[in-house]
Amino acid sequence: WCRPERRDHRDDFGQEERAGMDAAVAAGSLPLLAEDDAAELGQLMDGSHASLRDDFEVTNEALNQIVESAQVHAACFGARMTGAGFGGCAVALVDEEHVDAFISTVKEEYRRHSGLEAQMYVCQPSAGASVTQFSIAE
Repeated sequence: WCRPERRDHRDDFGQEERAGMDAAVAAGSLPLLAEDDAAELGQLMDGSHASLRDDFEVTNEALNQIVESAQVHAACFGARMTGAGFGGCAVALVDEEHVDAFISTVKEEYRRHSGLEAQMYVCQPSAGASVTQFSIAE
């Protein structure tokens, strides 16, 4: 799935390094969530996006533009692509008091730079997925 001209670049950034980086980001984010350290978590998100863009090359111009538009906003702690890549969605960690201004400004910046309309959704962090066992009564 590599473009031939990028093969050497990818070989330099081996699979073990990628797995180690992913584990470090994931492990590093848990204590930051517990400590409510949005600034440090945002830096991890920004770094993760840069790696997905530069090392994995799984982003595209429109996705990079929405992330960059978010990252430069003063209310944004960090932003990155989410999902499988190659376009789609981004997630941003934003100061709750400035969400409306963030949405307005980022949508306008994105439209100005890309010509596209962004759809934005405000959500709150939650516990995420979990395993639940059900018993079936006989």
